[in-house]
Amino acid sequence: MLKMIIFTIIRIVEIAILIDVLASWIPNAKDTMIIKITDSIAGPLLNPARDLYFRLFPNMMIDFSPILVLFILDFIRMGFSTL
Repeated sequence: MLKMIIFTIIRIVEIAILIDVLASWIPNAKDTMIIKITDSIAGPLLNPARDLYFRLFPNMMIDFSPILVLFILDFIRMGFSTL
């Protein structure tokens, strides 16, 4: 039961990250209510990853922090799947 709740939360966060990434390519998308909601879900995970990423690679033009967060979420899911 707990495992299914955690998997569902991880899936919601993954979808929010995907929507946030796709919205970054659309002009003025950050002003919509749906994107503000997904940003409030994905932002607390993406912002520390972005800070770390841009500290390690200050001159990179492409933001790979969503991929890093998705990898971490996948490792968490794999850890819980062995329980």
